[in-house]
Formats: sequence, structure tokens, C-alpha cells
Amino acid sequence: MAVGSATPALADPGVIKDVFIEDFQGTMPLDDPTFTECLGYEGQIFEDRHGVYNLTIHTRGAMAGAVHVEGDVSATFVISPLEGTGVVYSGTYREHVAGNFVTVEGEDVPYPAASFYLHGTGTGTDGSRIRLTLHGHSVIDKRTGEVRREIFTSTCRVS
Repeated sequence: MAVGSATPALADPGVIKDVFIEDFQGTMPLDDPTFTECLGYEGQIFEDRHGVYNLTIHTRGAMAGAVHVEGDVSATFVISPLEGTGVVYSGTYREHVAGNFVTVEGEDVPYPAASFYLHGTGTGTDGSRIRLTLHGHSVIDKRTGEVRREIFTSTCRVS
């Protein structure tokens, strides 16, 4: 992932505003059963993602160490079989992310809540259409670190 960042500007004491630019290309497996059932094969997705995230970095008070993130990604994708033959789909998706995060052991963790929504469409090499969505929402207890709510849904339709 290539990261570009604007020079932070102090909004008021305890808050820093910044921008994170996402420019990512990569391939990963599609191992969610929703997708393997929909596609009829074990697949992989190549993504070319471009996005902008507005960051509010809290340096003081109850939210010190937390970062509020809100941003959008636009991407092109290609879904193909891991092995053998099958319909290859290419298309686009948009993703929206909003929430507060802290970094724990190198991983961004919702603090106390964060959500994302992704919606994509594409066309198969056989002329079929694919529609997919991913949605996630997490709520963490700030005091105990316990997961209060964790929702992840995915849908996939080929017509």
C-alpha cells in the first residue's frame, strides 16, 4: 500500500486533522462461503483501490489515542477461479468507512465503534451480472475492551 499524507493542521487543542490517501493493488482469496456458493468455485479477487480518508486524531481527553476515520474508496476488481476454469467477473465497487479506531498490537481496532459498507457490480465473461455487498459494524466496550457487538454480512447474486 502506498500512503500519501497531507501536512496535519491543528484544528484546536487536542485534535489534529489529517488525510490518508489509499492507493492499493493486490490479490486475495475469496474464502467467504457466500462467495464460493455464489460463484460456484473457490475464487480470488484482484483489487485496484483508490480512496481518501479524513482523519481526526485525538491527542487529549477521553478519546486520546483514538482516530476518527471517515472515507470512501472506489475500486475496480477481477474475480477469477483459484484453480481450473469458471466465469471471470470484472467490475467496480465503492466502499464507505466511518468510526473511531485505536491501534492495538499493530492492528486497527474499533474504539468504541466503526462501520463499513461496500457495494459492487460486475459482468462475467459469459455475459452474466454479479452484485455483491459487504457490511460490518463493531462496538467495543471502552472500559473493558470486550466486544459488545460484531456484525458482518455479505451477499452475492449472479443473474
